[in-house]
Amino acid sequence: MKGVGDEGRAAISPGGAPIRRPVELPPVLVESTQLALRGLAAVCSYDFAPDLPLALADADQLAQVIHNMVTNAAQVMPQGGVVTLQGRRARLESGHGSGLSAGDYLRVVVRDEGPGIPLQEQRRIFEPFHSSKEGHSGLGLTTAYSIIKQHAGWLGVESRPGEGASFIFYLPALPLDAAPSLEEKPLLQGSGRVLLMDDEEQVREVAVGMLERLGFEVRAVNEGRAALRAVRSALESGHPFQALIMDLTVPGG
Repeated sequence: MKGVGDEGRAAISPGGAPIRRPVELPPVLVESTQLALRGLAAVCSYDFAPDLPLALADADQLAQVIHNMVTNAAQVMPQGGVVTLQGRRARLESGHGSGLSAGDYLRVVVRDEGPGIPLQEQRRIFEPFHSSKEGHSGLGLTTAYSIIKQHAGWLGVESRPGEGASFIFYLPALPLDAAPSLEEKPLLQGSGRVLLMDDEEQVREVAVGMLERLGFEVRAVNEGRAALRAVRSALESGHPFQALIMDLTVPGG
């Protein structure tokens, strides 16, 4: 299993220190994976143990980790294949190859069915700007490594040519008696006009309902040209939008 040393690696900041809170991992993994695979030929399979503990983590940063790793897996299977996400509780003892302290961890594996990674590539795979894929910056896995490192975790890779690749990371697990109270807290409220652009009707309906419940006035459109027209109209009327929420990939416009 190959990890990463500190000599010049993982030098790219993931965007600030994580705001760590108790997180139930499977929903974060599933949502991030679905977004990463949208419009691609690969599909995903999930294998989560029922006794997974909570992680003390920044959910948004973990979502970025999974998005980057699943995107990388899909890119090595352009004709399609299965990306498998596995989650397990793990007890590490002193002397584990990761260098982590002994204790309870969550072990997450992202496995692809691609061509595998040569040993010489494994040694450099988390280095900034290193990529064997033409047209890619090579920052996705570097960013993932940096985020896991800031969470007091570890990220490594296992692969043999022709047998796919498995990216494995460990995160410290919360003790069972440290589970947070699920008592409902009042929602924060906001105000102002928001323009929402997404090509899926169901996504628009859910997002509009959530934003209106929070106190915002929402205009929803289904593609980029309609969003531009809405922005121009709002500016001309003297009632501009205070925020714009956009889908990243909208076919045709």
